[in-house]
Amino acid sequence: MLTAVPIRKLILCALIACGVSLCAQTARADAPALRCEAVRVGQRVLVRVSLRDFVAPELARLIRLGLSGRIKLDATLLRRRRFWFDDVVANRTTRTALAWTPRRGFVLGGRRSVADLGSIDLGTLSVGFGQAGGSGLYLNIEAELQVVTVSSLRRTAGWITRKGDGSRPGLVKDRVIDLVVTDLARSAATSCEVRERQP
Repeated sequence: MLTAVPIRKLILCALIACGVSLCAQTARADAPALRCEAVRVGQRVLVRVSLRDFVAPELARLIRLGLSGRIKLDATLLRRRRFWFDDVVANRTTRTALAWTPRRGFVLGGRRSVADLGSIDLGTLSVGFGQAGGSGLYLNIEAELQVVTVSSLRRTAGWITRKGDGSRPGLVKDRVIDLVVTDLARSAATSCEVRERQP
């Protein structure tokens, strides 16, 4: 006869196996990539960023099941300097959610519908730089999509492995959780030149 503790261990093993399976399927999917275009307008740079192949089929399935994808975008504006390290002029970080609704399908930021998960347009990002501009400007862009977060996986694992007194046994190590979440995250980086706006 199975008791509550062995059933919880079986459920925990199944959860970890599911995470490993998702990691393997995500790794086989097309590698994610970024595309950006940057235009200087006065004392700011307008950047248009699109994500390519960020949402693997298994991650899309998790989002359809109710998890929210979190997209973090880091934009660093730099100025080239000869014979020295490039100068960081400005930084900008944005976060937006990718969710699914039965009525509208995939929605970015709660407002804009996403027709094609293979190419997600994040819209225009403004990076202001004040008087520190000049020539030789370029952008480094980094993006990351996380569907399963450390806290959500930790809550699930804690629920499965909780003893009667509410404490967590040592079955689920934080390192394993961090590794599974890291493998499920999709990220990419790129650079793009800042061009002057044509009149």
